[in-house]
Amino acid sequence: SSSSSSSSTGGTTLMATLDYDQSKDAVVLTADTKIGKGDEIYVTEPVGMSNAELLLTKGYCRSDNPDDFVTVQANVVMADALYTAKKQILDAYNMSEEQTFLVYKDRLPLELLSYLRLSRLQNTD
Repeated sequence: SSSSSSSSTGGTTLMATLDYDQSKDAVVLTADTKIGKGDEIYVTEPVGMSNAELLLTKGYCRSDNPDDFVTVQANVVMADALYTAKKQILDAYNMSEEQTFLVYKDRLPLELLSYLRLSRLQNTD
């Protein structure tokens, strides 16, 4: 994961990212423009990272993190007698038979609830 950085040079803000590059075994700062010698670089708080991502990549968590979430995996079982019908419905809604959802502390995606309802449908003849 990366974090954004900015540098102010003569009134211009330079955007950059800070990330670990496995191939170089180093932390690398990548900018969309040249950063000159002596320019100040300010590393800002990462945006859009869960506490798990923050802990693994930055070494800390935030108790007030608005982007904290857990990942929930859901799927439709191929052995299900209604698998083909369920797959057609999922395809119509641009979803797959294996789907990942982000669940936040203060909200639950409606798509997850719909997906779980569909996955639990049974043929009752």
